[in-house]
Amino acid sequence: MPYYTCMPSKALLRPGELLAELRRVPGVAEAVAGPLDVPA
Repeated sequence: MPYYTCMPSKALLRPGELLAELRRVPGVAEAVAGPLDVPA
């Protein structure tokens, strides 16, 4: 049921989680530089 609860909060949380995971992957971490662009 996680996809039927508050979608706006999930939309705000997921990009940060994904960015943290990408920074753990060798080769990808170098391509993902800088902070998350929240206004975009």
